[in-house]
Amino acid sequence: MSSEFPSNQQPATSNQQPATSNQQPATSNQQPATSNNNLKPCKHCGHMMAKSAETCPQCGGKNKSKISCLQIGCLIVFIFFSFIFIGTCSKNYNTAVSDHNYRTNNTATQQNNNSAAEKQATAKTNAQPSAVQYMKVPIQEMMADVKANALKATQKYKGKYIQVSGVLTNIESSGRYLVIEQPAEHEFDIQMHHINCYIKNEQQKNKVLNMNIGDTITVKGKCRDVGEIVGYYIDLDDVSK
Repeated sequence: MSSEFPSNQQPATSNQQPATSNQQPATSNQQPATSNNNLKPCKHCGHMMAKSAETCPQCGGKNKSKISCLQIGCLIVFIFFSFIFIGTCSKNYNTAVSDHNYRTNNTATQQNNNSAAEKQATAKTNAQPSAVQYMKVPIQEMMADVKANALKATQKYKGKYIQVSGVLTNIESSGRYLVIEQPAEHEFDIQMHHINCYIKNEQQKNKVLNMNIGDTITVKGKCRDVGEIVGYYIDLDDVSK
């Protein structure tokens, strides 16, 4: 009895080994499930192929991935805002160019106007008074005309170039003008009308510096206006004793 009992236990021990070996296939069966996550069926033949592959290795069919609606929407939004951005930049550029052209043209116009004005001023300065024909009039005649009818005297003398001689009765302290009158018949005669002669340049002013009140002088110039109270206003071209 004692010798048979130990012999009966050995088969029990050996019977447990197959149970251990049977667990290995269960572990190995899980690997295909893990590897299937990177595979996809071919839409042409159904053969499993890599998801990243574009061509099926079994049938050669193309399996390009489709663009999702989200990707299409993002692309449309990108294109839309790109057009807005380009349009804004183009508008700003055109505005800047127009503003630059306006300033350039305006500056050029001002320079041309200034140049034309300078040329006209130079031409007037260079004009020789000797080219003008002066109307020689006795001062007594001018005084009688304005005293009799100032309107008629205005039509006769205003705007005309006149040469007239008279007595120097006043020299303005700043050198802007001088005054001549007709000779007085009596010592205490008061002259109502006279001729105001406006000095235009330093050359004329230097000539007046050598003159004195009471001198008889001759003036040439353009009559700019006639007044019924004061008399005549002349812009000097020349003054001499």
